[in-house]
Amino acid sequence: FGFLFPILRAALTGPRTAPGCEAALKILDRHTPLIAGDEADASVGPLRREMASAVLELLTHDRSQAFFDPTPYDALISCYITDDDKESSGPVLSSAELAPLLGDN
Repeated sequence: FGFLFPILRAALTGPRTAPGCEAALKILDRHTPLIAGDEADASVGPLRREMASAVLELLTHDRSQAFFDPTPYDALISCYITDDDKESSGPVLSSAELAPLLGDN
């Protein structure tokens, strides 16, 4: 995924819609369980900030409204899920991981 992510980010960012952009968001969303939890992958976890930034940039463009299953909002939420156990708060998010949400890029 570390090799594929720069390609996904390029497809999602920018004002123009390239063919296949919807699939890029779907692939990104399917890899969010690898950020934290039981399926965590050490190579994907550090990409949380960049993944969230790419989705946030997509949301700044009108074309983001054309994305369904998942929507950009669903993908963004998935970037910040920390644990599958709903009764547990999971690991604490770092300030660097929250920075894209707060406008600190």
